[in-house]
Amino acid sequence: IIDEEQRFGVKQREILSNVSRHTLYMSATPIPRTIALGGSISSALVGTLDISSISQRPKSARKVQTSIASEELTDDIIKGVERQIKMGAKCFWIVPAIGEDIENEENEATVIKRHSTLVSALGKSTVTYVHSRMSIEERTEKLRIFADRTSGVDVIVGTTVLEVGIDIPWVTLLIVEGAERFGLSQLHQLRGRVGRALPDSLHSETASLECHFALIASTKTIQADRSKNT
Repeated sequence: IIDEEQRFGVKQREILSNVSRHTLYMSATPIPRTIALGGSISSALVGTLDISSISQRPKSARKVQTSIASEELTDDIIKGVERQIKMGAKCFWIVPAIGEDIENEENEATVIKRHSTLVSALGKSTVTYVHSRMSIEERTEKLRIFADRTSGVDVIVGTTVLEVGIDIPWVTLLIVEGAERFGLSQLHQLRGRVGRALPDSLHSETASLECHFALIASTKTIQADRSKNT
């Protein structure tokens, strides 16, 4: 059984498939190659792959509102996050780069720069950050504190180390900055970090909070996308 199929390369999956006569791939992310292998033409050429799709959301999953905004509105989004935090929300803020390299572009969204600006706006005790250059122990500890509903740490800035394997049901906000730098599969995975089923004990406290998945993209990207659709 290969879970989170999109995390493995083609060669890795082939090696694992040879371990057993029967292989089950599992993923919540649409993978073009896997879908193609399930088609009648491809199946005749490269072998049989049966695909089963679960088209319905779990009954306990909450509705997630998805939106896209220009980078010029980032300050307004920060104010919105601040309002939601005061109501009991927690927030993931995802950026494409860490920011410790000198080659980072001046206007590129990074963990270091965004953490600094959010600390200025929301307070040092409210914001933390994680990235792949930290030790596993350090990342785990920061996530543990963030997940604690009473810790006061309500925003965590990070790269795609927060993409999978994170289950904090009371997080209701997820902001992706520099959205044009991420692939569709990554965005799909990130969206799954919010709107998760709440434990029965928390329904009365946090179920009233709306779940938001907001993409912040460059003005140039948004304008280009609009021109394609006109």
